[in-house]
Amino acid sequence: MLHLKNTHICSFQAGPTVREGTGYEPFRAAILEAGKFSVFEVTDNRRAAALFTQLCRDPEIETFDLGYPWTGVREKLTSVNSNA
Repeated sequence: MLHLKNTHICSFQAGPTVREGTGYEPFRAAILEAGKFSVFEVTDNRRAAALFTQLCRDPEIETFDLGYPWTGVREKLTSVNSNA
């Protein structure tokens, strides 16, 4: 009798793998394009943690909950003052 097993692989990575030389602007653009990131990406290494911290503190970025382990990310909408 032949028994087959199915394997399901979950990937909790939305953006690029962060390495020591990864700069903030290319990282920021990649994460914004993905629109989300996971807690596992944030805790992958020290450089990743530093970049995600910078991203979350960026005044032009807005984050929102997508349910564990995901966090949504987008650029904040800027309002234009029509009285200026």
